[in-house]
Amino acid sequence: MSFKSVAIPSRLATKKGGGPSKAYVPATTVPSSPRSLRTGSGHRYAVGDRLRMASGGREIARGASSCLVTAVLPYEGGPLRYRVRSESENFYRIIDEIDLSVLAGDLE
Repeated sequence: MSFKSVAIPSRLATKKGGGPSKAYVPATTVPSSPRSLRTGSGHRYAVGDRLRMASGGREIARGASSCLVTAVLPYEGGPLRYRVRSESENFYRIIDEIDLSVLAGDLE
């Protein structure tokens, strides 16, 4: 696929009245969105890691327990998130990275 070059006339050619003028400079880069400013995945943990899940307190019905990371979720502008499966529950949860920590026995 080939792209055609588009010529844009300068403002000097169309300006009437003389005087100082600024030359038109086309943009060479597209402004980046906040999502693209993040380098790499940024996730601290990987699929298969066994972690400690913090308790949820009053608002979130979740007890502290160990869990297994089953998926690393894509960055969507908020906190980094993971899909985890607790060893004491029969369902998956989506947990923020701040609520996860390395198990005491797995420290290097």
